[in-house]
Amino acid sequence: AFTSGLNNDPPCAEWGSPPRGTTETLAQCALDVLDANSADDAPEPGTQFFYNGAHMQVAGAVVEAATDVAFAQLFEQHVLLPLALQADAVTWPVRSPTCPMVAGGAHTSVREYAVILDAFFRNRSFVSQQEFDATLRVETTGAEIVKSPAKDMGRTWDYCQGAWHETDDAHDNVTSSLGAFGFYPFIVIDSDVQYWGVFGTNILNNFLSDGATAVIVVVVLCCVASCVLGAVAAFVLMQRRRRSGYVAK
Repeated sequence: AFTSGLNNDPPCAEWGSPPRGTTETLAQCALDVLDANSADDAPEPGTQFFYNGAHMQVAGAVVEAATDVAFAQLFEQHVLLPLALQADAVTWPVRSPTCPMVAGGAHTSVREYAVILDAFFRNRSFVSQQEFDATLRVETTGAEIVKSPAKDMGRTWDYCQGAWHETDDAHDNVTSSLGAFGFYPFIVIDSDVQYWGVFGTNILNNFLSDGATAVIVVVVLCCVASCVLGAVAAFVLMQRRRRSGYVAK
């Protein structure tokens, strides 16, 4: 939910930055993120909301470390194959095969994205009810809003796991993942109606890039490790304690 305290982006976590080599990995990127956020005055996890790509890069690295499987392979295993999507239905061309841009690096079409969102919304064997509820639960209550594109637009939206909770509109039951590069997926859960939808714009070579990548990523993380985004905070605290000489017993 972008509250891990990883407020500084190294190049490996910045959208569009070139990889430092074809063999760069998510694990190396996670360590770069730690180095960029190792100052003594770095915020504690949960105290600040800071919208950037570093949080998701570390989450991807945590998933790879927990499973010993590459992120792209996990995505194919837990998303593409169960939904009978072609291997090239969603691609991660940004940066490098071994260090994908977890937040903002996916390319797909509206049709394929709709298949994924529909499964996320309705198929409890694809994503459990507990994982679905956790993804839509607001995680920024009490956190200082330091960097937020919604705030920059004059919105007071809260944030869930990779998606916005549109709290300042006529209804506060809309969860969406409005993105900068073309997609606007949303889920509405009201007392008398429940539905989902996805819009796509900025067509380029018959494909649309990013925008809703966060929701796709959350699907991967839920399927693999029961929403391991919380592990990012544990990673940060563990590494900071190691840097300070603290060793858990």
